[in-house]
Amino acid sequence: MILMPQINYTFVKNLKWTNPEHTAFDCEVNFNHMIEDFVSFHCQKEEAEGLIYTHTTEIWERALSGEFGSIAEYEPHVTTDADLHPDIKIIKSTFTGDFT
Repeated sequence: MILMPQINYTFVKNLKWTNPEHTAFDCEVNFNHMIEDFVSFHCQKEEAEGLIYTHTTEIWERALSGEFGSIAEYEPHVTTDADLHPDIKIIKSTFTGDFT
């Protein structure tokens, strides 16, 4: 395993599991070297266990210990008409036949 230099951060918030197995979560991190206050960050178990970036391992471990608060449960995305491309919406709204 090759370790990269530690990337410093000051705060982690808005953690949410990205799968039902709880092997990955998204969050927002305030990294010291970035202009933005918070940036989206993805952290997953496989990376944290054998990872190159030590900050990912540290965020994973601190998150699991509850140091950043609770991790919101995974919620599967439900596709709605708003997610469809406009052409598909037209086809869907005009189709009256049976697919069987």
